[in-house]
Amino acid sequence: MKKDKIKAGKKPAKNKNTKKQSENISNELFDFDNEIVIGVTKLPEPKKQKKKIKNKNIKTENKKVKNIKGQAEKNKKITKKPNKKIDLKKEKRKRRAISFLKAIIIITTFIGTILAIMLSPLFKIEKIEIQGNKKIPVDEVLTLSEIKEGENIFLINKNNTINKLKQNPYIENVKIKKSLPSTLIFEITERQATYCLKYSDKYIYINNQGYILEIADTTNNLPEIISYKTSQEEIKIGGRLSPEDLEVLGTILKIMESANNNGIGNLITSIDIANKNDIILRIESER
Repeated sequence: MKKDKIKAGKKPAKNKNTKKQSENISNELFDFDNEIVIGVTKLPEPKKQKKKIKNKNIKTENKKVKNIKGQAEKNKKITKKPNKKIDLKKEKRKRRAISFLKAIIIITTFIGTILAIMLSPLFKIEKIEIQGNKKIPVDEVLTLSEIKEGENIFLINKNNTINKLKQNPYIENVKIKKSLPSTLIFEITERQATYCLKYSDKYIYINNQGYILEIADTTNNLPEIISYKTSQEEIKIGGRLSPEDLEVLGTILKIMESANNNGIGNLITSIDIANKNDIILRIESER
């Protein structure tokens, strides 16, 4: 019985050793790390997969960085373009400002030289000529103009001078000419008295436009208009007759034109306009 037990106990020890020996033999015959065995699948190493995943992540991150850099460069380009436009606008503004300043300098120097020439003693008034006056004396024209010899010929204000001269009702129009360097010329157009109106114990002289020119003591051989409608308040030297009398005056001018053509105009002494549809002409020489 003891022999049987001993034998039975030794058998498992032999089996363990044989397994180890077989594993060692198999390991010597096959290198599973470096050789490929048909029918045996090689499991992937976990460490290498992690590296690949890491490499992929790095690549994606690099792509993202590149994309971000590209977008930043694009943004820089986009932002650079308007800056260039702004710079061009600034340069244009500077050029315009410089050209404007140059123009102002040129104009001011030009005006300054002209003023210096104009204000020189060479252009002082030494002579004033009056032309076209028959009724108005020269002294009266000079006093009305308020221009004196020795004044600069370029400093004369023509409009003001004309308005001053027209204060005389006989002056219808004035032209002022400058004969350089020192002569001033007044060309005067006068109104002419053609009719008279009885005014109290005096007579009012008027022209063909109905302007009241003068109040005198005699008729001065002018045809007298009788029964006019203009009131005494409206009668002012330099003023005009009432609209109703001006209308009748137009008819009188036509009548006097035909009378002059027939050679009797200078014989008419008075014109009665009490009835504008029945105007009466009086000739005292013919009674």
